[in-house]
Amino acid sequence: MARRTTGGVSWLAIAVSCTGVFLAYLDVTIVNVALPTIADDLGADVRDASWVVTAYAVAYTALLVTAGRLADARGARGVFAGGLVAFAVASAACALAPDLWTLVAMRVAQGAAGAVLVTVSLALLLPNVPQARRGAVLGTWGAAGAASAALGPPLGGVLAEADWRLVFWINVPLALAAAAATRLVPAPAASHLARFDVAGVALVAALVGAVALAITEGPAQGWGSAPIVGLLAAAAVLAVVLLLVERRARSPVLDPAVLAVRSFAVATGAGAVFFFAFLGNALLGVLVLQGAWDYSPLKAGLAVAPSAAVATVFAPVAGRLVDAFGARRVGSVGLVLFAVALVLLAVGLPDEPAYLERYLPFAVLASIGISMAFPAITQSATHELPPSAMGTGTGVLSTIRQTGGVLGIATVVSLLGDLPGDIASYRVAYGLLALAAILAAVVMLGLRPHARPAA
Repeated sequence: MARRTTGGVSWLAIAVSCTGVFLAYLDVTIVNVALPTIADDLGADVRDASWVVTAYAVAYTALLVTAGRLADARGARGVFAGGLVAFAVASAACALAPDLWTLVAMRVAQGAAGAVLVTVSLALLLPNVPQARRGAVLGTWGAAGAASAALGPPLGGVLAEADWRLVFWINVPLALAAAAATRLVPAPAASHLARFDVAGVALVAALVGAVALAITEGPAQGWGSAPIVGLLAAAAVLAVVLLLVERRARSPVLDPAVLAVRSFAVATGAGAVFFFAFLGNALLGVLVLQGAWDYSPLKAGLAVAPSAAVATVFAPVAGRLVDAFGARRVGSVGLVLFAVALVLLAVGLPDEPAYLERYLPFAVLASIGISMAFPAITQSATHELPPSAMGTGTGVLSTIRQTGGVLGIATVVSLLGDLPGDIASYRVAYGLLALAAILAAVVMLGLRPHARPAA
């Protein structure tokens, strides 16, 4: 039996779950900085090399619901351990890739495993945590993701200078060690569905994948181009087919009981709008530093690291605030702080570099707001979910908010085009993201306050 604290929390469950989310998010940020080096070494242009990022993001987004449903049906512990092993194998295959398109294919496999790590980490963790402690634990879980965001850009820059393949090799020992430790974690009960909805799972993956790919490639291809229109048309057809199939499924992948939980629906909506602003802001900060202020990729990575480090430190504190004062109140305040920081950047960002005076303080304020919103939204969405549907619920939550985030990134890319030197375009983008953060706060206020569970 895994060692527990007096509060009933399995620290081993926290450790392996945080390792999983750390690895999955690290492989988004760490690769971005290494892209030019990868392209040069494999004899590809940067545009083609961008598929190394796109392939991971699309596969990850497409399979979040599938991973959650599989965890509910077959057991979170086994599925999570399998995801860690698959992530290690895919990472090694990426490191050994002889050409760009082999690397892209292996990144698809890595993204699929990453979907398991993020979604199933929560399905493994939350049933092992009393309701009264969930905010604090979710804050720690969120801190792992923030730590990967802080560490990824500078670490990617350092490793890429030595050998870009180290960017992938670094995952292997961590993933295998976590997989070995997972077998000691108390196992949440599986639903053991009599029939797994294979058709529903395949349709959801294809639908979400088509939408994610269309949103990701829309700014570059053109929203009216044949490939993007074709993807959106295919997504519309897949949505209709999915509805028809799910009406007759015995164990539908989109469990109506989960979708009917009001707190889950409202918090998921807030999460989608929040991630629009959150991921849009993460990209926009780097673009400002490199496009408007002419920072090098490594210098830009180091410049964004302090605000991400603040999020890492503050996230556990924010989680405890959720336990003490409630997710609705803490989440709303955090989203307002995030919006204020974005407004200050929209009105105060100067043409000439002024990192310490006019960028870092606002970026730190944004990080504090993000740290408060993240555990609050997740706690609100999962508060009333039964343990047997935790995987499905967290999968749907992750899918919808990730889709919102991909849309936020695409919107920023569409607004900024080829990185204009004029600061005005960046200010407009910050203003749009601020509106999204305000909308998320309004949606969050639509939640009913829950009574705080006894410790």
